[in-house]
Amino acid sequence: MKRIWPIFAAADVRAWVEEHISGGMVERAVIAGNAPLEVFKHDGPPTPDDGLSVDIETSGTTVRPIATLPAIRDADLTLRIVGRNAVVNIGRGTAEVATGRKLNVAGGVFEVPDTHPKPVSARAAFRIDGTMPATAALLSSEGLRDTVGITLDPASTRGTVTAQVAVNMLLGRTAPEDSSTYTINADLVNFAAERMLLGQKVEASLLKTTATNDGFQIKGDVKINGTAATIDVRKAERRHRRRTAFASHDR
Repeated sequence: MKRIWPIFAAADVRAWVEEHISGGMVERAVIAGNAPLEVFKHDGPPTPDDGLSVDIETSGTTVRPIATLPAIRDADLTLRIVGRNAVVNIGRGTAEVATGRKLNVAGGVFEVPDTHPKPVSARAAFRIDGTMPATAALLSSEGLRDTVGITLDPASTRGTVTAQVAVNMLLGRTAPEDSSTYTINADLVNFAAERMLLGQKVEASLLKTTATNDGFQIKGDVKINGTAATIDVRKAERRHRRRTAFASHDR
């Protein structure tokens, strides 16, 4: 399919597909153009809505959106390009973050609203769900451990996680490397982790977590070594410092 896709048709999107998508089976591929040749040049005029149509459906596909993070495998993927708008949808897939530990990925959308500007703006959104041991393994991976600033031992962590992830980025040869921004909102259910806070065990029926490029926040009602408390743990990336606040409910 990559060889069939004309190099001049939605060149930046084609380059992203070439680099980030592999494996799987192509169930359907239709590529059609109806515009003057100069429209398809890299520095040509904007593509009209009826000037380009790409329709691709795949199954069992491997997608690696970020080079330093695990690939999403066995994904059902569709790609739609109409004129200057490009959308990639991922129905469901899995990411193996460590041997025997996987996270489920669903409802993935990668969109380039307008492929004409250089570099182009793109956005992505997807849902992650799975076990806390798998999440702890992901947070301690090479691609995240220096950025996140919090370490959990997969062997002594339990619970489940559901997270919604949104990413904005720039694509193209002139795009700066630090142009990506992200927002993660996660619910940690029936959570427990040894030595998480001041070397103490933390348990919670529900913890709310928010993370962005600027840092993260974890808050909720917990038990610290069996004592009821409310915690609010924050790390501000730009200030390189962490603030922890908690109030005990046990007099």
